[in-house]
Amino acid sequence: MGMAEGDDRIRKAVEEIGRLRQENARLRRELEFKNNNITLLNQINANMRAALRVQDVAFMILSAVTAGPGLGFNRGMLFLVDRETKAFCGEMAIAPDSEEEMHRVYEEQAEQKYGIDHYIEQYYKLNLTVSNKLHQAVRRIRWDRGTSNLPNTVLGDRGARIVERPAASDFVGADALGRILVQEFIVGAVATKDETLGLIVADNFFTGKRIET
Repeated sequence: MGMAEGDDRIRKAVEEIGRLRQENARLRRELEFKNNNITLLNQINANMRAALRVQDVAFMILSAVTAGPGLGFNRGMLFLVDRETKAFCGEMAIAPDSEEEMHRVYEEQAEQKYGIDHYIEQYYKLNLTVSNKLHQAVRRIRWDRGTSNLPNTVLGDRGARIVERPAASDFVGADALGRILVQEFIVGAVATKDETLGLIVADNFFTGKRIET
């Protein structure tokens, strides 16, 4: 074996070691993400068992999506099926009204080490009200289930999708939602085994942080 061939084998071995290290790091991040989500789901499930109203469950779900100890998105929105009209209607949104407010909330959470339970307790102390500006806008949004648009496609697939570059064509019949989702977002179906219930939408409107799975 010549020197050049030996050098080439060493180079390939080094590259393979580097690739394996990257793959190992990716798998560890993925495992950590899944373990954190399992813990989070267990916390939410425990609280949902005691919830009696749709609003209570909506708040618990969106708290898990937006709170620092949860998934930590800047904004979370929930849309549910109207059982009478079959249209999708905005149920609730949780989001700060400004970037300054977002940083204040996250810094307080990091300092006090609040868990999801803290936010649920605060919700009940505030007499079960949500009053941020995004919530007010989301409550006015409706679209027909039969319209050909991105939300309805995700609902039909009963899956989730990350949209990096939203386009007007994604929101046919749901123009108001398109005016809210102007940068990368994630949308996922909420469904039981037998029924499609609605959609969760989340983004990092203030920080612009990329969405990772």
